[in-house]
Amino acid sequence: MNRVIGKKYIPLHNYLKKSALEHIVLPFSEIEHIINAPLPQSAYNY
Repeated sequence: MNRVIGKKYIPLHNYLKKSALEHIVLPFSEIEHIINAPLPQSAYNY
């Protein structure tokens, strides 16, 4: 399945792709650190 990834989220995609873990739990703050940008408000709302 091919999906389009927004440029903002490419670092997160790469981070997850490198991991050998089956499940990864990241707090929003860590995701924001990885993408070097804040998540949209909708991430916190939903």
